[in-house]
Amino acid sequence: MPADTATAGLTGTLADVREEVELADESRRYNPRGRRLRAPRDLNRRRLDALTGTADATRELSASLSRLTQGPDVDTRIPDDARRTLARAIEAASHLVTTPPDPEATAGQLREAEHALTAYTDRLRELTAHDEPLDAWEAAVSLRRVIAACGPLSDPDADTATR
Repeated sequence: MPADTATAGLTGTLADVREEVELADESRRYNPRGRRLRAPRDLNRRRLDALTGTADATRELSASLSRLTQGPDVDTRIPDDARRTLARAIEAASHLVTTPPDPEATAGQLREAEHALTAYTDRLRELTAHDEPLDAWEAAVSLRRVIAACGPLSDPDADTATR
């Protein structure tokens, strides 16, 4: 499946979520009780920021994976064990993205995603310089951005509980 097809729904979903957050903020502004409650608005903003960052990084990841894996010479561009390590890093990042924003649950998924990404970049460093495909490193950067986007939701000092 082409990268554009795989990520086409992200833009629409993101626009829908942004509109809902804006409507909720507007409703709170006109509700005297809602004006006193900053935490839900801040939480929704953090969630929207995380979603935006994750969607952008996912599009970049999809594009780099498409370039990395197309053509018959994929085995010579990135060894099978490096592809498996990349797949584990993508899986760990996907678990982080799908975990509800609760500091305790998200913190564990964040650590797992960090470890999986480190394993992948360590494996890439083992490749000889002329064998290192740029798209493999671009995939790592995209995964780093996904993890960074979800990071604020794992902060135990942040008020991420819904009210």
